[in-house]
Amino acid sequence: MGPPTNLELNAKREEHCIQVTPERKYYRYADTWVKRSLKPSEWQKHGGYMFVPKFSTERILNEGACLAFLAEHTEIPVPRIYACFEDDGAAYLITEFVEGTPMSQLPPEQQKHVVVELEQHLATLKDITSPNWGGPTGHVLPPYRVMRRSKGHPWHMRPRDEDSLVFCHNDLSASNVLVDPYTLKINAIVDWEYAGFYPPEFDSPFYLRAGPPVALQGEYDDVDELCRMIDSERVYLENQQHTAPQTPVTPYGPPGARGSGQSASGANGQQQQQQQQHQKQQHQREHQREQQSGPNGGSMRGLGPPPQAQFAHQGNNQNGGNGGQQQQQQQQQQGMGGRPFLGPAGSFTAQRSISPGLHAQRAMSPALHAQRAVSPGVAHAYSGQNGHGGQNGQNGNGPYAQ
Repeated sequence: MGPPTNLELNAKREEHCIQVTPERKYYRYADTWVKRSLKPSEWQKHGGYMFVPKFSTERILNEGACLAFLAEHTEIPVPRIYACFEDDGAAYLITEFVEGTPMSQLPPEQQKHVVVELEQHLATLKDITSPNWGGPTGHVLPPYRVMRRSKGHPWHMRPRDEDSLVFCHNDLSASNVLVDPYTLKINAIVDWEYAGFYPPEFDSPFYLRAGPPVALQGEYDDVDELCRMIDSERVYLENQQHTAPQTPVTPYGPPGARGSGQSASGANGQQQQQQQQHQKQQHQREHQREQQSGPNGGSMRGLGPPPQAQFAHQGNNQNGGNGGQQQQQQQQQQGMGGRPFLGPAGSFTAQRSISPGLHAQRAMSPALHAQRAVSPGVAHAYSGQNGHGGQNGQNGNGPYAQ
């Protein structure tokens, strides 16, 4: 049996399922919001091709870590996180459901009022700095507009000599800002999948107009500049292992099936073998390109993953004694595949004062995950221009948007 289509999955949605997209499945249970990545068996067929999400699991785990990080170290309004974990090939993010109207749906004059508060929160983010690229999980996940044009994945970045990287949202459109329509106060900023420490140029002010967080016709497109910035600081590993398929789509079915009306469900073993062979060839070609694109036309020797430093705050840069060292060693052994809930991150400097009681106010009950248990069989979701969507699923502006 071949991959399902998006229409087929949406037709079979469970009672609490809001929407299924090519990358996600969204649920709402009363005041709880759930989004989940698709399992490989749930990847969907579109026009004869199977859509393979890029770093779908890593992005959800990164968002969960970012929400916990921001809740502990800032007063920026974000959804309270209940749980974020990986199970049976899918990543789950469980948060509170935040009521609000997307800023994009407000009249222009009201949007200007909201932007004043929004830019105060963005200034807070820029005061949190680090020498290490990427999010709290250690994953480097550039903005969607950069990810789709950058050469080779994953991105292993060389740490900088100083704390010149700032915390960026990296996907901030007006649709990702939920506002109280009566007070015009921001209830929550959502969709932090691509967030982390990056050069400040990565956070372009797309929130100042309607539409997706990519350059529209007539606007300056900064992607080439950002790609050059990334390429100049990348570490090209000699035996780099890819953690995700390198193209958003791969041919569906055996050769000759497309356009001939043939079904790819005849021999499951043969289909699986051909798909694995196709992906292996893709990885080999990508690896060769990365070696050729290193400094001076050659490949650099493997320097290993970025340093796995623990969180530090205003001079408290200790790793927590032997316990911190043991945890650090375990995370390094797990590598990218371990995917802890809140993994290693670059040290950062918070230049603004942070309320000491904030962490207690946003503390997560250890039993809450069990109380709000989610069926392990939850599927995946359908996105906007990024192949993902925010809390209310209204970010769909891309080729698969409904």
